[in-house]
Amino acid sequence: MAYFVKLDSLPRHKILFQQSLTVMEDLYQKGITFIPKIIKTKQNQL
Repeated sequence: MAYFVKLDSLPRHKILFQQSLTVMEDLYQKGITFIPKIIKTKQNQL
């Protein structure tokens, strides 16, 4: 298992990164297996 942490203080970058996680999660659920599974927080957030 691999973990990825991104630290970025720019609000615009945060929004774009969160949107890309939603796209990646959707692709994974549709069977694209080379994308790692997105693990949400305990509050069910990306």
